[in-house]
Amino acid sequence: MRIVCDTREKQPYAFPGLETITKALPVGDYAIEGFEDGIVLERKSLNDFVNTVIGDWPRFVECLKRMRRVEYAAIIVEAEIDDVVTHRYESRASASAVLGRANSISVNWGVPVFFWSNRQECQMMAASMLSLFWERKQRQQRKGGEQCGR
Repeated sequence: MRIVCDTREKQPYAFPGLETITKALPVGDYAIEGFEDGIVLERKSLNDFVNTVIGDWPRFVECLKRMRRVEYAAIIVEAEIDDVVTHRYESRASASAVLGRANSISVNWGVPVFFWSNRQECQMMAASMLSLFWERKQRQQRKGGEQCGR
């Protein structure tokens, strides 16, 4: 498994023990090579998330349309929900507007939004999600191969 990091990612995650390559992705910041239409993860700092879902919503809707075509897509926010509730971001948007938009993305677009407390946790969880997807695909391929061999 090789993790693909999008060329536009300014502060890419490090995935110890996993090979990482950099190339342009049509959507998202991280994927698995060969499965770019299978799994994509979009990483956001809290300020970037708020600015994107509140101030840049029309452009982000286009991104969500592309994400919806992927087998599994998720948005990872490097913050806790409490950071939103206590307004630890640089925007006049209310916490209820930000959380409402996050819920809308999950419910209306089918793209879960995960709030994990910090960059290190997000990096760990992203590696886990990518690895789990890879393992599932490998199991599916083995099962398909077994059926063909019968």
